[in-house]
Amino acid sequence: MHVNNRVIVGLLIAAVLIVIAAVAYVVLMLPGVRQTSTAGKAEKGPITIVYTDNGFQSPTYKVAKGETVTVTNKSTGDLQFSSGNHPTHLEEPELNMNILAPGESAKFTPTKIGTWTFHDHLHSERTGTLRVTE
Repeated sequence: MHVNNRVIVGLLIAAVLIVIAAVAYVVLMLPGVRQTSTAGKAEKGPITIVYTDNGFQSPTYKVAKGETVTVTNKSTGDLQFSSGNHPTHLEEPELNMNILAPGESAKFTPTKIGTWTFHDHLHSERTGTLRVTE
């Protein structure tokens, strides 16, 4: 019986650790889930696309045509916000910006409806999508 008690206690400890790990995972991931779920919804008013050392905070942004989009560089390096088709950036030229140093922001106002890809020209693997609606 003594060995069975050790096995039961060991299994209970393992189960508790699994539950704690699962709860921690959900709590830590919750802000990302919220951000992704709201990113696809139409924003009323201006939006901000934030760039960090890990890339763009959200993979997708949605804005109404004519609303202001602010791009903010919160990374420790330069950002050159550019439309798709690296390196030519011809997909939607109104998205193309000069280099933003850390802490700088710039704005643009989309005038066309559509879905546009964007990236950091200096780190072209860091991408996102802007959906402009009516």
